[in-house]
Amino acid sequence: MSFWPFGSVVTDSHIEQKIDEYFHVFHAVERSLSQEKEGKDHISLSAIQSDPSDDDPTSDLNHLHIHNSNTRIDQKSIRSDRSSFSSIFRSSEHPEPPIELPYYNLSEEFILEILHEPNLIDELIKENLRLLDFICFGYFYRDDGPEVKHLHIDYIIDKLLENLELLQDVPSDSQHDEIILGQHSDQEVTRLQTVDEVDRLDISEGEESPIGSPASEILEESATHMNIYSEIGVFSDILTLNNSLINRVVIDDHTRMSKLWNIINHPDITSVDSPHIRIFLKLHDAFLANRKNSYLNFIRSRPTILDDFFKKDTFPAIFEFLLRLICTDKPGDPSGILDLVEEQCLIPRCVKYLQKNEIVDTAQITISDFLRQLIELSVNIPVNDISIGPNNLTRELVSEPIISNLIQVMLDQRGKVLSHIIVLTIEIIRKNNSDFDQINLISSTISEHPPSKRDPLYLGYLLDCYTKHLPQLLDIIWDVETITNEDEPNIPNNACVIGMTRIKILELLAELLHCSNMESLNSNVAHEKETHRETIRQAVTREINCMLKPNSSFDSEEPSDLGKTHEKMSLPSLCEEFKNLSTEYDDIPYVSAEGNTILRNQNTVGNRFKFVLYDSEVIPRLLKIFLSHSFNNFWHNVIFDILQQLFNNSVTNSYGPFLIYSLFCLDKSRQYQAIPSADQAEKKEDFNIVTDFILDGYKRSHEHYQEKSVSLGYSGHLLLIAEDMATFAATKNIDNISPDVSIALQNEKWIKLSNSIIPMMKEMCSRILGGGECVEDDNGNITLQIHMQDVNDPHRDDKEESEKFNQMLSETCCTQDDVDNKLSTLWP
Repeated sequence: MSFWPFGSVVTDSHIEQKIDEYFHVFHAVERSLSQEKEGKDHISLSAIQSDPSDDDPTSDLNHLHIHNSNTRIDQKSIRSDRSSFSSIFRSSEHPEPPIELPYYNLSEEFILEILHEPNLIDELIKENLRLLDFICFGYFYRDDGPEVKHLHIDYIIDKLLENLELLQDVPSDSQHDEIILGQHSDQEVTRLQTVDEVDRLDISEGEESPIGSPASEILEESATHMNIYSEIGVFSDILTLNNSLINRVVIDDHTRMSKLWNIINHPDITSVDSPHIRIFLKLHDAFLANRKNSYLNFIRSRPTILDDFFKKDTFPAIFEFLLRLICTDKPGDPSGILDLVEEQCLIPRCVKYLQKNEIVDTAQITISDFLRQLIELSVNIPVNDISIGPNNLTRELVSEPIISNLIQVMLDQRGKVLSHIIVLTIEIIRKNNSDFDQINLISSTISEHPPSKRDPLYLGYLLDCYTKHLPQLLDIIWDVETITNEDEPNIPNNACVIGMTRIKILELLAELLHCSNMESLNSNVAHEKETHRETIRQAVTREINCMLKPNSSFDSEEPSDLGKTHEKMSLPSLCEEFKNLSTEYDDIPYVSAEGNTILRNQNTVGNRFKFVLYDSEVIPRLLKIFLSHSFNNFWHNVIFDILQQLFNNSVTNSYGPFLIYSLFCLDKSRQYQAIPSADQAEKKEDFNIVTDFILDGYKRSHEHYQEKSVSLGYSGHLLLIAEDMATFAATKNIDNISPDVSIALQNEKWIKLSNSIIPMMKEMCSRILGGGECVEDDNGNITLQIHMQDVNDPHRDDKEESEKFNQMLSETCCTQDDVDNKLSTLWP
């Protein structure tokens, strides 16, 4: 040890002694082998001494296994010399007299003893250079002769795999998991490593051992299991250390990495709690974090890597790791993983799991959750560091063939599969709102934003596919209209008879309505431009693939020519049409024969969806179900979302105002429906949202309250809907939609309800539970103030305070009885 203390590293003396002993034997064995093989083509000691390539001592190292030594040498006179890995194998660093030993003296015993040192991991973390060199570049000989050098690092990997093989019948528990994942102390490791030695000591002290007894066998088996887990924990800790030398030796070597990757293919992995899964994730998560580029090089070198993932389709943790790999492929820092999994058909393979009835539920849930998380990562506006933005995977997911296939599966299978697909559809719409895209399809040009795999998603194909199948999906909902109380005698008031399947379809309907209001889906210009951009993307992709395959031919235009060709196709007529549509009917009400003709001739993707809703009178029928199932708050919440979208919609050139018109004047709205006149004759019922929904709903709730002193379950959502409708009437130019809507809003009961009763109900519902009031200070901060005397006041009179408090509440806040009394004036 150097006399100068600064910059020195305090190391474990026992480990240093073992390393000194190893290098003494190492040089002695190499001298002996050099004498025996002098003149032959081998790696001699002199070659090691004269090798100028000190920076890369791994250039001539092979794999290793194990052998026990019969010869030991006393090394008391050896002293530690902390040389770097470029000099530790040189005999000139050790001036002791030359000794020649047979090759089998350089055995596995040295690495075994080092691996059982309790401070091994701490020393590696301290970057003990001699120990790191011993682990990474040291080797030993076995019975197969001196021609094969068995590297210590390979020994560690092989022993890890051997111990994993022994775990096939070993149960996993929390204590084992802590050891495997490195969540243990050095003292615990020492205890676990020596438990078998303690048992042997107890026997050697003369105590009688109950050999063959069940208790003895259980203790022995438990000790063996703990030793196995302990060794696995130590080996995996070494391999996952964030040390550049260990990382380079392990991760840069694809042979070693293949061994560690193949842990995922172990035949005994049958449970999500399998130690094999845990150790696989521990290793590969660390490799990805410690040496990302080299690790991704290894991943890209495996042409069938997705096969390994899908073999474990019931293990969510494995697919979460796949997501972490995909997250490395950022728009500004691509890693090639997206292209890799796309070439191996990731999306089609996932979709197949939603198509087959024989797929187990856990596998469908795993794949569905994986797709949902992939969609979340691919949001069009990056929200955190792991977001990767739009990409070809999610673009393929919203393509017409995939969506059409999924919709057919929904209709055929229903049940859980229907719920999975609806969740995915809703998620992809929410995460890809084109109103927030960085590229505006309507105003952008190809020269400004050349097409690429990272373009925002266009949801027009998805919406069009659902529009075509919307009548079939609605038929599932309409079945609920035939259900009566007698059909469900155990469910009072039909509270849950709608079922989650219909509620899921309604949620999908609300999200599709939101999708249809996006600006890009209400423009034929955007649709045409997206078609051209997709043509260019596919042509460029084909050409790149042909360039990678020299024998292929590419019968298409060059990318540059494609760009110029489509740039010239600026669609001036469509642009002019889009610009003028908003002014074509300024002089007439929006809802009119002329407006209807213009919008139906325009026939945008968004309006096509609304046409189906309008012609089938979907929303009025949904509102009737709202009232007839008065305690199904799931249904009420989605209906509120649909109406809120209609009342707040500001998209120009949209058929939304016609949908609003049908809510106020259903019978008159039928003149604009594109259905045969015979069908119109069958539709005799009228519907007015003011009288047949808002007022009728409050009347039913009022009668229910008078009978049972409890309002109906939809009262809260009905209040929210009434508030939105009152705001709509006050802020929008209703006459521009249709004079008939203005007339409907002049209903006297509605005016009284909206002007006096709704504010009273809002005040009542906004009251703070427990009393008090919100007070805003000069800084805009809102605090709660309770007007009660200090509880520590000795003169406090609780009874008097309670009376004052109740009197204050009665003076300042209305009650449900007050609201009910007001409602009774509407229906005397």
